[in-house]
Amino acid sequence: MKRTLKVSRRATDWGTERRASHRYPVELVLKYQTLQSGGRGESRIGMTLDLSSHGVLISAAQSQIPTPGSKLHVAVEWPVALDGKTPLQLVVRGKVVRVGPATFALLFERYEFHIRKPRQALP
Repeated sequence: MKRTLKVSRRATDWGTERRASHRYPVELVLKYQTLQSGGRGESRIGMTLDLSSHGVLISAAQSQIPTPGSKLHVAVEWPVALDGKTPLQLVVRGKVVRVGPATFALLFERYEFHIRKPRQALP
């Protein structure tokens, strides 16, 4: 006999959040580029506002906000080093699903961690 478990998700049970995954407020520096048929667009700088396993909310200059539906390549400077010494970056490919004043939301299509080249010391 097959059994079915029904779960009630009332707003009073879990708040009004409807997202599938929890978002964590974190501010990390990132670079992003639009993906076009001819390659990548100009590199731009932004900052994460919050991050989840499915997407990220990014803050950027109003003039550099991509249009909804744009595909992006994003590299986030990860705050924790591998084994405490090897710098990492989160590399993401995704789609812009929402834009606002100086912010945009990116839905992840693919993501992975890469080893980041160490920064050179300034002279």
